[in-house]
Amino acid sequence: MGRGGRTRSMVLLAAALAAVAAACSSPPADELPVPELLAQTPTESPLDAAWTRIYGANGVDPLDSERDFLDQQTITETYVAECMGEQGFEYIPFVPAREAEVPTGSHEPPDAAETLEQARLTGYGIVEDSRAAAEQVVGERPNDVLRAALSSSERAAYDLVLDGFERDVDDQLVFDESGNTVTLPGAGETCRERANDHLNEVRPPTPSALSSDPVYIELTEASGEVTDRMSGDRRMTDLNGEWSTCMADAGYSGLVEPFEAWALASEAWSAWMNENAAPDGTLPLDDPEVARLEQREITIAVDDATCQLSTTYSDRFTAIRYAYEQQVVDLYADDFIYLEQAWARGTDG
Repeated sequence: MGRGGRTRSMVLLAAALAAVAAACSSPPADELPVPELLAQTPTESPLDAAWTRIYGANGVDPLDSERDFLDQQTITETYVAECMGEQGFEYIPFVPAREAEVPTGSHEPPDAAETLEQARLTGYGIVEDSRAAAEQVVGERPNDVLRAALSSSERAAYDLVLDGFERDVDDQLVFDESGNTVTLPGAGETCRERANDHLNEVRPPTPSALSSDPVYIELTEASGEVTDRMSGDRRMTDLNGEWSTCMADAGYSGLVEPFEAWALASEAWSAWMNENAAPDGTLPLDDPEVARLEQREITIAVDDATCQLSTTYSDRFTAIRYAYEQQVVDLYADDFIYLEQAWARGTDG
């Protein structure tokens, strides 16, 4: 797991499936009764495994987001070059190298001791990730060189055809007083927009290919209900109560679950960014307040991780969650098989 993913794991699955599906309606209250804990906690998330079988039925790896990103960037950059060439401009397809960090699964339980060690170093990774993003060096982009050789009128025409936004002589986007990018007069469908349309036509199917299937909708809703259902389990209530008491003893009263500890640090950092970000999004990271906020984040994260370790939070949370997940997998076994077959048919050829 990468640096950012490891530090953020201290949120500890509290909002693990919030983005899996928007649960528009809940199944009947008696459809998924409170389950007994499994005799042995699975080594991986039952729902992750079930959904992976669906998307992996025809050689599709849903976790390989880095490969998918690079493939899509190559397709769009190649199309942009062709489109720009048709308008009389030279453009070199450019996909910058990135540090590969493939997700490890949305419900992988973190190692408690390792989490505490990371907390002491970087907190939740909130400030660290912002600093790393600001300091990332991509290298010289070939099209910046081509554009710099053009006259001012040629650059304006180049920008109009490429993406329709006004840029300064250093190829930086121009923003208005409200922080919005300035659109060049006469901008129609740009080469970037046409490239994105092309990408949607030619790229491999994604999970959204099944999104209108009633079975898919029902199953994603059932999957999304797991977090809400387990939150009312008395064992989960007891676990959060133990953690909350520990955090209160450490000076944080009123926190109900670990996500709220992360939110304390995140909200403080977000508020500072909103007040101090320049129109182009850059931050004054040498401001002394950054160091203070980072130390506060580390303090909260260490106290959080210490309380999770003392209450064996990760192991107990995972046992409860996986029991609820297994219940969904068992109840909807036929639906999972149906979707696996439907996905395979949709990706054939």
